[in-house]
Amino acid sequence: MKNLEYKNMLLQVINMGAFEDGSPCIELHDQFEPYARISFCAHDGKNVFPASAGCIWLKDWSENKDLAEFLIQENYVEFTGKQIPQQFVVYKEFRITDKLKELIKE
Repeated sequence: MKNLEYKNMLLQVINMGAFEDGSPCIELHDQFEPYARISFCAHDGKNVFPASAGCIWLKDWSENKDLAEFLIQENYVEFTGKQIPQQFVVYKEFRITDKLKELIKE
């Protein structure tokens, strides 16, 4: 199985199932434990905003900022242009590219 190489680590890309909007919950794991969850279920406390088919809402703030920039620069994900401003962040939808799809372990 292939792994994602990030900051001298080899990370497994794992689909942990689906969020309530049907989009995949994708986590990166090092050999011992979860490293980061890169996707999330977008909601504002009242409404859920479904991601388009083949897409995720990419967490690109806080501790995931550098990781998200890496995934974008290395073409693991592509910005769809869909975004939803929230109080402190902007939710951004990204299409999962074939490059990332071939690494995902179900």
